[in-house]
Amino acid sequence: PMLAEEFLRAGIDFDFNKCRLIDAQTIFMKMERRNLAAAYKFYCGRKMEEDFEAHRADQDTEATYRVLMGELDKYAPGVQDEPERVLNNNMDELADFSKQKDNVDFAGRIVWEEVKDAQGNVINDENGNPLKHEVFNFGKYKGWDVAEILTKDPGYFTWVLGSDFTNNTKQVL
Repeated sequence: PMLAEEFLRAGIDFDFNKCRLIDAQTIFMKMERRNLAAAYKFYCGRKMEEDFEAHRADQDTEATYRVLMGELDKYAPGVQDEPERVLNNNMDELADFSKQKDNVDFAGRIVWEEVKDAQGNVINDENGNPLKHEVFNFGKYKGWDVAEILTKDPGYFTWVLGSDFTNNTKQVL
């Protein structure tokens, strides 16, 4: 997209549909796994199978703990040169840093979103904090207010509750 944007800014009409595009970031994201075994190798310097038996919850828990300790070591104050890459060993800071888009449920199917007026300005409460409401983060009602959809399409809730969503997502609804 960056090259396309630059061409458009320069007034160059170029049909990218006729090109083969190679994206280093896409290759990186597809090739570098994002799972516990990859994290364990990256932060602990060892393969999980060297230390644990596969598919055992207790051992996955221990591996996860070791990954967290490795993360705290790697991103500790005084270790990182870049301030934005520092993680303090503080429960509140780590919990805040771990949040994903202000999830209401753990899976991120329902998220908090700031309430805006008709002009798109954020509405604040009496303390100056942004008002937030729960919105769907998936499906045909992505971005829609959960309470509004309950009134508009109660069958959607029936569908979610009867489908293969996490119990936590269903509990939130």
